[in-house]
Amino acid sequence: MEKGLFKGSTKMLPADILKTKALRQALDTKARVMHGIYALYKRQGRGFKLYYIGKAERQDVFKRVSQHVSEKQHKGKWNYFKVITTRLRAFVPASESFAITIANIPEGNKKSGKRLPEDKRLTGIIKDVRDRYDGMVEDIKVKLDLIQSNIKKSKSKLKSLNREIDKLNSDISLPSISEVRKGKKLKSKREKLDMRKQLRDEINSLENSATKLQRQIDKANTIKKRVKSY
Repeated sequence: MEKGLFKGSTKMLPADILKTKALRQALDTKARVMHGIYALYKRQGRGFKLYYIGKAERQDVFKRVSQHVSEKQHKGKWNYFKVITTRLRAFVPASESFAITIANIPEGNKKSGKRLPEDKRLTGIIKDVRDRYDGMVEDIKVKLDLIQSNIKKSKSKLKSLNREIDKLNSDISLPSISEVRKGKKLKSKREKLDMRKQLRDEINSLENSATKLQRQIDKANTIKKRVKSY
């Protein structure tokens, strides 16, 4: 395709993707400031209803769209968006006016007509973020499996230790036990009680670590879900 006003466009993106810190960092690093126009949509069933068209002439187009998430005027009125990047900043105002003018697309153009090419640079950045979180989830799962295995082993040890303490309590309470044997049993009991406390602390620590790892997995999966269309 010949070079023209536009570099290309993104696919339809969920607004939640704007909350993805890793994507924002990737855009800042690899794409820097991108000027262009954007369209905000409201998901309706299987389709999308165009809500608003705007421009980002002197600031990054993704940052401009992000501002609409919390703006009172637009909050809750859209949940998807599409970005179209221009080759020159000077093209932005006219592009916005053009898009607004023809926003009401005739029925006959919905299945035909030329479309802007996909912006491969943006697509690549989003795919990189998705792939990074794919690998991250797998690494965390390996760590989580190891911790859960250690928790299982520690709980098994704790169960055996409780049985030993119960046996010692039973022996100590016997009327026929000698003072010497009773002293030895009490000493053994104190040692095992200390071991039990350490083991319980270890299990609590492992369970806390497992909870944190599970939260990391949930967070990574949420981010993966936001970019799943790529």
